[in-house]
Amino acid sequence: MTQKRFTLSALATLCACVWVMPVAQAQLKNPKATDKEPAATSSTGSKTGAAHYWYDGDIRRPLWVDTQAGTKDAAAIALRDAPAGGQARTLPGGVLVRLKQPMAGDDARRTLAAKGLTPVRPIGDDTSMWLVEADPGLDSLQLANRLYESGDFAAASPNWKRERTKK
Repeated sequence: MTQKRFTLSALATLCACVWVMPVAQAQLKNPKATDKEPAATSSTGSKTGAAHYWYDGDIRRPLWVDTQAGTKDAAAIALRDAPAGGQARTLPGGVLVRLKQPMAGDDARRTLAAKGLTPVRPIGDDTSMWLVEADPGLDSLQLANRLYESGDFAAASPNWKRERTKK
């Protein structure tokens, strides 16, 4: 009898795995499939419990507010990649945007200005990557997300300041 119960239990587990694995694999192959959920505005407002998110290229990544930091300075609000730990990030201001096509400096400045942005400087030798003005704190995170979600830019992310770890 115990042999039969074990077999039925193993069969139930196998069936569950056969049903769940394709769903999990599809989500891994296409992370954007769930990216279009509305953003959470509180720590309980999303399925992940994340209070905020940002785009790492095309991938929407959740962020949790570091409640241990306890600061009122907007630029010093710490966000983490995981609810318990993860890399700490702050938002000193500015947004990095990648234009859909490289263009000369003056053309890029006009294009950014037409979108209501104030270009600060190009990033490196890449004529499609620019730092634009944004207030420190969550305003820069929200602006980066709006710019990316508008579809007008190939990429947009806050100008993160990350904690350094010693090797």
